[in-house]
This record gives sequence, C-alpha cells and structure tokens, in this order.
Amino acid sequence: MNTPKEIIKEYEHARMFKNSLGNKGLYRQNVINRRFFAGDQWYGANTGSDRPLVRHNIIKRIGEYKTGSLLENDIRIEFSAEGISSTLLQKQNTKDLKASLSAGEYIFNKDTDENEIRLLTDTLSDYLEVVKNKLCFKGKLADILKNSFITGTGVLYTYWDTLAAGGKGDIACEVLPIENLYFGDSFEDSVENQPYIILVSVVNTEKLRRTAQAFGLNPDRIISDRPDNKTVLYTKLYKEYDGSSYKIMAVSVTEKAFVRPVYDTHLTRYPINILCWDKRENCVYGESEITHLLPNQIAINRMLTANVWASMSMGMPIMTVNGDTVTSDITNEPGQIIKVYGTNEDVAGAIHYITPPDFSANFAEGISSLIKNTLDSSGAGITDIEKLSYNNTAAVKSVIDTFGISSQSLKIRYEAFLVDVALLWLDFFINKYGKRNIHIQDENGSWYFPFDSNRYSKLSFLAKAIKEEKNEAD
Repeated sequence: MNTPKEIIKEYEHARMFKNSLGNKGLYRQNVINRRFFAGDQWYGANTGSDRPLVRHNIIKRIGEYKTGSLLENDIRIEFSAEGISSTLLQKQNTKDLKASLSAGEYIFNKDTDENEIRLLTDTLSDYLEVVKNKLCFKGKLADILKNSFITGTGVLYTYWDTLAAGGKGDIACEVLPIENLYFGDSFEDSVENQPYIILVSVVNTEKLRRTAQAFGLNPDRIISDRPDNKTVLYTKLYKEYDGSSYKIMAVSVTEKAFVRPVYDTHLTRYPINILCWDKRENCVYGESEITHLLPNQIAINRMLTANVWASMSMGMPIMTVNGDTVTSDITNEPGQIIKVYGTNEDVAGAIHYITPPDFSANFAEGISSLIKNTLDSSGAGITDIEKLSYNNTAAVKSVIDTFGISSQSLKIRYEAFLVDVALLWLDFFINKYGKRNIHIQDENGSWYFPFDSNRYSKLSFLAKAIKEEKNEAD
C-alpha cells in the first residue's frame, strides 16, 4: 500500500484522464492557450517571413481586465465558531476585550468561555490579514487568477516551513501549475472529497538523497536519469480515518524509491486550494475561456493581416519589367532614373505595376465589428470605460455593472476560493502553531495575542467573505 509502484500507477491513471479532456487534452490545450495569451499567435502557421503577421491580442486584454476586476475587490474573511452567537452587543463586548488584551489588562480564564471564543475568532480574522501580507498573497492571487484564466484551474499549495518563525515553523505557500497536480477521482469536483492527491515536482537529486537519509532510508536508491541531475518527486496526500475524524497523511517517492515514508501532516484539510475559471460538469478540472476564444482571435489576426497586406500592396504595388528593353539594375527606389532602349512602344511597355485586388470598404468595418463583438460577448467590452475619468468611481461602476464584466458565478467561485484558503490556514493555526504569540495589527495598534492551540482544538470553525467598500476619495 502506497509503494512507489502503486503511486506511479495512480499517477499514470490520472494523467491519462487529463489527456482525454477536450479535443486536444489538457496538456496540449494549455500550451496553446499560454502561447495565445503571451501573443505568440502565429506559431506553426507556416506563413513564411515575407508577410507582416499582425496580432491584436484580445485574449490578453480580456484576461487581464477580468482578473484585474476581481483583484480590485477588497475581500475580508471573517471567522466564527459553530454554536457561538454574535449579536451586536456581543460584538461591542468583543471589541472592548480586544482593547483590554492589547493593553495587557485582560487575562484568560482557566477554561475557555464564549467571550474568549468570540475574541479568538475576531482576532484570527485580523491575523489572517497579517499572514496575507507576510506571504505576499496579493501577488500569488494574481498568478492564481492568471493560471485559472489560461488553463481553467489555478492552484495554491500551502505547506509547513520548519525553519520559519525562529525554528518554530510557520505556513508558506506557492502557486502550482495544474499540470503538476493529479486527483484520485477526476469526476469529483470537490478537493476535500478526493480519495488522494498527487503532487509532481522536479527536485535536485542530492537534496532528495539528503531527505531520504534524514528519515533513515537508503539514499543510493534515488538515482537520476536526467542530464540536469534532477529527479521527479511524487508526493501523495490522502485521508485516513482515525475513529473520530479524518487526518491528512502523506508519503513522498521517486519512480523506484521512497524519499520520505508515510507521515501524519497533523492537518484535517488537504493543503490544496483550486480556483476553476469555468466549471466542467462532473470534473475537478476547470475549463479555460481562452479555448473558446481561439477561433475569434485567429480570425481577427488573419483579417487584420490581410487588410495590412492589401494596404501595403496598394501603396507599394508589384513592378514588372521587360528585361529585353531594361538592362540596368532595378531597385524600386522612388525617383530612380531607368534607361530604356528602343522605340516609344518599348518605353511604354518596359515597366508595369500590378494592380492589387481592391478590398471592400466594409472589410475594415467587419474587423472592428468582430473585435467589438468578441470583447462584448466575453464581458470585457471596456472601450466606454477607457473613455471615463478614473476619478469618477460611480460612472466606472455603472459601466462595469452594465457590461457584467465578471460573471456572478465567477465571483462566487472566487470568494469561495478565498474562504477555502482561510479555513485551510486556520487548520494550520489550530493544528500546527502550538503555543506562541501571534502578531496583530488592528485599530488598537500593533500587539501580540497569546495563542494556545490546545485551548481551541475541539472547536469547529466557519468563515465568510465580506466585501469591504472603498471610499469614493480613494
């Protein structure tokens, strides 16, 4: 059970499923989508180098605008504990207790009570913002949204950094490409309902050998067959029932050897959060909007290229020369004097310009219409917004609401993703932090909360997303 051979077999099964998605498979489709987003939109077209290949990258414009509109929303996550009420009067009492605690005037009772639990959840909501700043989460969130738009699924992996916080350890996170993540049940769209998850990474072989040796394993079994002396590492996460609840177990292997034997992560949630741009029916992997924008993007590029080529041909038509009467070199430079020998008829027929085909006046209008319709249908027709003063917040909001720039379902998934991340990090706080002072920054200033996870290990927590309104002056 959970041997390298079995884990590789599970990985190959999940890889086959990825290759079956869509018309081209997940891997090939993602390569195409990344190229088009970056602007490399004529790759493999075999058009030669004698023609200007025009790109009007509507895909990147749509993606950056939609992701930007989501990032502009300041979302705050607030925790609460199941079974603990929170009335307006109780919230005011919690605020007063926080002020007292920050000033060193409040002491916890021997046993936790409702006042302390409300104080805890309110304080952890503030601490979550501190952690986000420490981990530069805003930048990672931008990368997750970009990956989600391009490949259909953005992934955040949270792990325990044993060297952080002066050796006490603390959470850290990184953005993973969906190509490196494999789910045990691809037809189950919930991460927490997965039987297992396999993370694939390429790691320096010597580092893996040191890890294996640290856990009492034979490092010589870890052999690299790559020229860069790196080895593919497979880390399997799975749930195990201990009689009262589930716990997350893990094991790391190469293709033929263990790197780290099975161990308890002390977590109750998978340390993986995913954001699907668009949901596939009965599938854990999301679908990219780019895949369905490709035909329009290709048509726009071709039409623009044809239009530019026609304009160049009209301005610089092709010259044909009678070689019998024109013996000097022809450069087609303006004002060039060409010697022609022969009769007047020879002179008249010595040089001729080919008249290029005339494009209809409606052709350029058709291009503009296709671009506009593509942007509008994708919910990113922002021409009117660009004309507005960005100081006019109300006007900008009105146009955004009119176009419906980010669909409501995408906003819901985005907020649900932030809630899931918060609950996962809370899982780390409760199960990995132990006893330590955590840094809080709030209306009381900068202070430290005496956190003891043992006092709160039996609690069940909830989280909700709160959109914070910006001031008009901002």
